Amino acid sequence: MKWIARKEFNRGVGGVLKALREARGISQEELGEALRQNASNKTPEQEDAQLRTIAAICTVVSNMRKEQGLTPEQLAKRSHVPVKFVRSLEALDDLNPDTYFLYCLTLGFGISFHKFWHRIEALVGIPEAELLRDDNEDDSVEGEP
Repeated sequence: MKWIARKEFNRGVGGVLKALREARGISQEELGEALRQNASNKTPEQEDAQLRTIAAICTVVSNMRKEQGLTPEQLAKRSHVPVKFVRSLEALDDLNPDTYFLYCLTLGFGISFHKFWHRIEALVGIPEAELLRDDNEDDSVEGEP
């Protein structure tokens, strides 16, 4: 895995987004207007999905840090990000985490961004009933001992 500067990272992400936008025949102005409308007209379901994704990011970062036996300071140093970013992310204080810093965390963890995001998607995909289930509930299936 290769470290890249923020400028190079943003250029790469921008290039991918531009290619997707152009492939769909959407102008930059149309996309900008759609994003502004979406930001001001989010449904409760969209807000819930966004919060679940943020919570999953925070959970994955915290769990991976603990799995690797790192303190927030050690992870920040290893990832070349501010320790304040790691702490605020784990505390769910940042509802719009810096994507470049997330990329840097994956390098600090020694995994690809793809693998990192796959772990996040797995958490987001857990049904709400399972997330809200009481840990004291019986796990046995009806008819089984």
